Amino acid sequence: MDRVRLEASVLMLLLFGSAITLTLSAHGMPGFGKGGYSHGTAACLQGNDGPGTRIRLTQHRSCGVQISYPYLEIEIRDLPISAGKSIPIGETNSAFRCQSPKNACEQFLSGEIIFNRYEETSEKELQTDGRYELRFNSGPPETGHFKVDCMEPCG
Repeated sequence: MDRVRLEASVLMLLLFGSAITLTLSAHGMPGFGKGGYSHGTAACLQGNDGPGTRIRLTQHRSCGVQISYPYLEIEIRDLPISAGKSIPIGETNSAFRCQSPKNACEQFLSGEIIFNRYEETSEKELQTDGRYELRFNSGPPETGHFKVDCMEPCG
């Protein structure tokens, strides 16, 4: 009889754990089924926004298509950008999380982006990858690794 109770208890724990994981995944909680923002598009900041570089990070490769939601946008005005340099998010550089076209983007209060590699091979090509950690006032930070897949023309 004790073995039957043990097996039933283990089964209930597994079912309960699976239900929690599926619920968190459905609500987009960090670390549970979320793909991260691993694909980047680079563009120039110009006019009132510039000079600088804008990196838009998405969950799927989206070169040359309309904006794909959700995304992170990081605006870097602290130039020059180089590999290994920690670029703080805050006073000079900013970052936003945009969940959908119906909602306003949320600005991160602090964080950093670090480029492992940063090479402009031509006006239309940038070979770069790195990692980011972006923080709000409360809640878990957005963290991940990225690779820039696309570059928008400047000018």
